[in-house]
This record gives sequence, structure tokens and C-alpha cells, in this order.
Amino acid sequence: IFTISDDFNNKCVYKKTEKLCQPTITLTAGAGFDTYVWTT
Repeated sequence: IFTISDDFNNKCVYKKTEKLCQPTITLTAGAGFDTYVWTT
């Protein structure tokens, strides 16, 4: 589990063609994601 907390309005995590976004303060990415790119 990889967890990031920051002040961004939207958190995104990318792996190849997959993208997870959630508009909360904390985003938790499950196993299977090994490359993270955080964007605003």
C-alpha cells in the first residue's frame, strides 16, 4: 500500500494505461501500482 497526503485538489496515480483519481486529501493506491505520477 502506498499512501500520499498533500494539499492538491485532485490526486492521480498512473500505471501504464491505468489511472486512479479521487478528489480527497488522501489517496491510497493498492498493490499492483509500482509507478506513481502525482498531478494537480
